[in-house]
Amino acid sequence: MTPTAMTCLCRAYGVYKWRDHLFETQRAGYNCGPVAIANGLRYQSRPVGPAVHRQIVAHCKPRAVHPDGFRGTQVANMDAALRRYWPGAIRVSGRAACSVALKSMVGCILLFRRNRHTLHYVFVHYDGVYHLENEERGSLATTKMTRYLREPTVWVLYR
Repeated sequence: MTPTAMTCLCRAYGVYKWRDHLFETQRAGYNCGPVAIANGLRYQSRPVGPAVHRQIVAHCKPRAVHPDGFRGTQVANMDAALRRYWPGAIRVSGRAACSVALKSMVGCILLFRRNRHTLHYVFVHYDGVYHLENEERGSLATTKMTRYLREPTVWVLYR
């Protein structure tokens, strides 16, 4: 067993409430991938306790810095982790394709370029307005996604 498998996750995440859902926010700068998955599970009212958290982290393999310099969860690891929890997840890349996918989904994971050096995973759900969970320290509601469509990748979880 690896040391991270036994790590207590109690202080690794903060929580906030949006309507009837309790979502998580990250406290470490590199664990947005596991938080996005946990928030997707929470939105579907699926159980997300400490054991599930450990499984998500084990599948995502987030690191403060990977050998190639990437911080957080690499795309291949995120893809594999998402297929474990949503076998029918569809991965879409590119600005135009992601824009179309966002218009047709109810819930998805979005990987976007925040600035030149930072990529960020968020869980997005739509109810007439896009809600980005774990963005800017909580839930962010927006009608326009253009800001988030610079070199994006979207995993559509359910329509």
